[in-house]
Amino acid sequence: NMSNPITHLAFVFLIPCAAFWAPGDKSLNERVNSEDVQKFILLATPRSGSSWMSQMLEGTDHVAYHYNECFHSEHSMNHCFSEWASPQMKETGSQNLPRQLDLLFSPPSASNVTHVGFKWMANQHFENKSQVVEALEYIEENQVKVVALDRSNLLRKCYSRYDMRVRERIGEHIFDKTDENNHRRVPHSHMIPESWIDGCLKRTKMNAATFNQIINTAKDVIVITYSDLCSDANRVLRKVGKFLGLQEIAQASELRKSHSGSMHDLVKNWGKLRQHLLNGPYADQIEKWEAEECMQTHTHKQ
Repeated sequence: NMSNPITHLAFVFLIPCAAFWAPGDKSLNERVNSEDVQKFILLATPRSGSSWMSQMLEGTDHVAYHYNECFHSEHSMNHCFSEWASPQMKETGSQNLPRQLDLLFSPPSASNVTHVGFKWMANQHFENKSQVVEALEYIEENQVKVVALDRSNLLRKCYSRYDMRVRERIGEHIFDKTDENNHRRVPHSHMIPESWIDGCLKRTKMNAATFNQIINTAKDVIVITYSDLCSDANRVLRKVGKFLGLQEIAQASELRKSHSGSMHDLVKNWGKLRQHLLNGPYADQIEKWEAEECMQTHTHKQ
């Protein structure tokens, strides 16, 4: 369910309540053409910690943030268009990209919002180079700041995606840390087909190429690594807040990584799968990728 942020959590944490804004009487053109807010995007690829970061941004005062992946589908886009606007602002997702972005960055009226942003996944909308160029042109012309989440460990990203698919099939949410008896769940161990991991790594590499093109071209970018997120979350939040020009950003009081352990523990057929990967195009990356990303968990007190 794209409209329920809780189903997207990749981490367990506590957050303050988000602010709510009511639509006012301003005209559509006033809202769309507003230059009074700082526009920003959270650029990410799947399984990179974007749901956690989105929760933090959504719970920050003076920030209007579209939690949903607006470019996931036309339905998602229409939901984002009308999320905090009056009915007259609801438009079809078939608008051209500049118009779509104008609407997504339109702040709620009659509010004290100073920043407007949304999550943009690098695997959504960008089907060719011209679309990337068009997005970069808009970002530059409208002084959009880019917060980029970088998880370069493609192998563990693919494990996480496979694990999520399995959990969805059995009705278990990825953030469920305990079972019905309140016993701590252990990470799932899967038999992952060679063909599936090959396809996932190929798609993930393509997403990374789009991601890298944007962060290497856009002028106002901050790059946050996945290891930064799971090693010192509050330091990351302070860094992001300073970059965006926010006086204060929501703080995580508890943060735990969803998946940890060796690949032998997480993948039942890791020995065979590892040999397969060592004979392929990612041979020089496997040893680095199979190492643990985050060696320890940090708990922060507010």
